[in-house]
Amino acid sequence: MVDFHYLDSKWVRTKDLKISAFDLAVLRGYGAFDYLRVYKGKPFMLDLHIERFLHSIASLKLEASKTKQEIEELILEGIKKNQKDGDLSVRLILTGSGVFMVMYEESTVYPDKYYENGIKAVTFREKRVRPDVKSINYETAMIAANFAKEKGAFEAIFVDDGKIYEGTNSNFFVVIDKELITPKFGVLKGVTRQVILDLARKRSIEVIERDIELGELSSVDEVFIASTRKEIMPVIQVDDIKIGNGQVGDMTNKLMEEFRKLTKK
Repeated sequence: MVDFHYLDSKWVRTKDLKISAFDLAVLRGYGAFDYLRVYKGKPFMLDLHIERFLHSIASLKLEASKTKQEIEELILEGIKKNQKDGDLSVRLILTGSGVFMVMYEESTVYPDKYYENGIKAVTFREKRVRPDVKSINYETAMIAANFAKEKGAFEAIFVDDGKIYEGTNSNFFVVIDKELITPKFGVLKGVTRQVILDLARKRSIEVIERDIELGELSSVDEVFIASTRKEIMPVIQVDDIKIGNGQVGDMTNKLMEEFRKLTKK
């Protein structure tokens, strides 16, 4: 059981992990966060996650209370305190009032069928206000996620002015003629996104970062979304559009396999 978390200057148990109702995180939804996975007791892409966390803090004009090295040491200490040599997730938060937290939780495990058979997504006419940062303000994402649920879909994909951007908490990829394509502008530069692009390039897969028009979906070969929580998840339908032959594509399967090999290391 995960029961230890870092709150400001001390380790506390879950029941004592509390902040003031007057904190700007509560009053204004103002604060920065990041989220990473721990596989077999080892944090995955730790440097990139901490760097992005500090970037979000700076972009939101907050003052970092910990250095990169201090954050890394706290994350590792928390893994030991929670006596986990398996998988778990870590959430870093700096509230608008300057409260710093390192929270630990059991990793979300999605059903195998999502990866073997693919999932359905729907488009949502909106996009995040500050896609360059990870802010705790998830109002738009939550509305979109509820919309997807109402439509019987797993994920909502933000679309604006005819262009596809990203999911509520995932990056978006398509495969066209054996080329891997993902939006370059107006999206969060996800850590998992970067890992996937690096894996693809190392395996001589052509990678293109460009705008993806909504009208292209009817002719793409494959679609998948990716995030720290979801890893690489195939998409076989967007709205009423069947993707490719309606099955998980070869490149998606290949990248899922390579990604899992990497996390096992």
